[in-house]
Amino acid sequence: MVVGEINCPCHACYLCRTGRPRHCPSRTVLGISGRNGVFAEYLVLPESNLHEIPDDLSLPSAVFTEPLAAANEIFEQVSVVPDQPWFIFGAGKLGLLVALVARIRNIHAVTFDPDPEKVGLATRLGLHARLLTDLAPDEKAELCVDCTGDPLGFSLALQHLYPKGCLVLKTTVAETAKIDLNQIVIHEIQVIGSRCGAFAPALEMLRTKVINPEPMISGIYPLEEWKEAFDFARKKGIMKVLIKHEDN
Repeated sequence: MVVGEINCPCHACYLCRTGRPRHCPSRTVLGISGRNGVFAEYLVLPESNLHEIPDDLSLPSAVFTEPLAAANEIFEQVSVVPDQPWFIFGAGKLGLLVALVARIRNIHAVTFDPDPEKVGLATRLGLHARLLTDLAPDEKAELCVDCTGDPLGFSLALQHLYPKGCLVLKTTVAETAKIDLNQIVIHEIQVIGSRCGAFAPALEMLRTKVINPEPMISGIYPLEEWKEAFDFARKKGIMKVLIKHEDN
């Protein structure tokens, strides 16, 4: 069994040769650009994109390799300062994974979400989590991570940063939001875009159960019930829904 990285670079262009293959302008992307997704009759990935799942790692946990790698990427991009307060906006799957990684790095992070069920799950995972409605206008952090999936997430995070703070964007949205660039300049805010990360460290964290994502799984459906799985996934408060092939 393997997990696969979704970006397939050319390995020959300037960006590939300078260590940025995930940004290759000629790349194909699994299920997104120029390459079949997992609901096609078949799909192909380069061998270099494949990572073997350890025998002692469950398949439901292995499903989280890619988003956990993306969560880890933040900590490759920013310097962690002891006792520095962090706010994480969004308690979906990615937001919770970011918060779990922050916890094992002894970062004082609080996760905010408008959904009480998601806040409850975060609390059960041992995270510091609060309803977004309980966040006072004057509460601020040195670093904010936007995992909201909402075009307004940028502005929300910006409002709760100290001057010279850092805003990490993990959200991509179809609808672009109007951004007050003046506030970034006036308050000297550092903005960092963050996307994919390395699979090997994520697999090891899952194998050793340093991170256990399985409480985020809301349901597992057989392949023939794929429509029911999608309908269930659309319901409010549902987190990760898996579709299980009969041979797995």
